[in-house]
Amino acid sequence: MVRVDGAAVGVAGALAVPADKFAAALAQWPDGLLTVESDGRRLTAKIGRSRATMPVLPEVDFPDIRRGETLTEFVIPGSDLTAMSEKCGFAIGTEETRAYLTGIYLHATDRSLVAVATDGHRLSRFDMPLPEGAEAMEGVIIPRSTVKLWQHLLGKEESDPVTIETGEGFIRFSSELMTLHSKVVGGTYPDYLRVIPRGNNQVALISLADFGAAVDRLLVFSEGEG
Repeated sequence: MVRVDGAAVGVAGALAVPADKFAAALAQWPDGLLTVESDGRRLTAKIGRSRATMPVLPEVDFPDIRRGETLTEFVIPGSDLTAMSEKCGFAIGTEETRAYLTGIYLHATDRSLVAVATDGHRLSRFDMPLPEGAEAMEGVIIPRSTVKLWQHLLGKEESDPVTIETGEGFIRFSSELMTLHSKVVGGTYPDYLRVIPRGNNQVALISLADFGAAVDRLLVFSEGEG
């Protein structure tokens, strides 16, 4: 669920709109003031000279996403949320047979708020300062689709604070202008700490730029081989 505040509402109401058609139309239009009108059967959206009309369904046909009781609530910078997806998003699994790996595992330790993702071959962990209110948080698995959506929604607002709420089966992200409500992935996340080597004294310090350039050169020869 996404809520956008600040709209000028002429007549309050609710409709179910075909999201794919609505999004496709808006993606092709120039920036400008969006006007939306409906007679209860069809919706008309306009920006400048651009115009689209599509059928709609009554509000009662839309699935009911109940708010649920909030068990944990805390605030983090939007930049931390963006960094979380950038640092961990690439390692999210895609195998639906192991659904518990198809998201970012967000949980609290004694000192940190931790995000982890792994597809069984690679693993990425990102630690953030533990915010007030997150100490007793139970770990949740945030779906891959939700991770991608919050990247898009935050946009230039990534410096704004984001309130995170968790409850039975859901997670909610709220900023000043939007709210994203999502179900979480069911199941138990594996004990990833068991696969992280400990006591390793083989440490090398290298230039990130040089290492990245070397990997790019090697990719030329490995492309298409898995």
